[in-house]
Amino acid sequence: MTASPWNFEGAVMWNTTLCYIQRPGQYLMLHRVKKENDINHEKWIGVGGKFEDKESPEDCLLREVREETGLAGEVEGTFPLKEAAPAEP
Repeated sequence: MTASPWNFEGAVMWNTTLCYIQRPGQYLMLHRVKKENDINHEKWIGVGGKFEDKESPEDCLLREVREETGLAGEVEGTFPLKEAAPAEP
């Protein structure tokens, strides 16, 4: 068994949301290019972000969608993920 390359000691965990806005045959993706030190710089990603204090996941998601895209909507369903870690390479 090989040692894992992932070291989470001292890591900070954030509550975040992520969604993919879909219409028939299309997904809305964001191309991250503004911040140089952004972990997602130059990547295409879905819409989402960090929770604000005492914000529900649904409220966070709707706020992030509004802030990042100008769209308003409703949450149709959720897929809660309680804990995640990168897959082994």
